[in-house]
This record gives sequence, structure tokens and C-alpha cells, in this order.
Amino acid sequence: NAVLLYMGALLRRGTEVAGSMQPYLLAIKNYHKELGYDGPAKGQAVVRMLKSATFLQAHDLAKAGQ
Repeated sequence: NAVLLYMGALLRRGTEVAGSMQPYLLAIKNYHKELGYDGPAKGQAVVRMLKSATFLQAHDLAKAGQ
């Protein structure tokens, strides 16, 4: 899924956190809607990706604080 790859690339760069992904997902959804397509940025895969990213980022912050 291209949306998951895009989210992963943004998160991997370290310039975004899981909690800041909503504007990106909304923009993707709106763009697809304008073109008459179903939005690809929905479903359990996106939810799982965000939950996993939140967990990993919290773990990294905790580890850095040790």
C-alpha cells in the first residue's frame, strides 16, 4: 500500500511522529475524493501502523532518557 510506504518514510526520517500523521492522511483522503476515488488512507493497516509507530517512538524516547 503506497500510503503505508509514505507514512513509513516520513516516520523513518524522524521529522514526524505518529501523532502528527493525521494532516497527511486527511490531505491524501481529500485529494482522492476530489478526483472521485475512494480514499486509500483508511482501514486497519493504517491504524496498526500508527499504533506501532507510537509504541516504537515512546520506547525510543524512554530508552534515550535512561
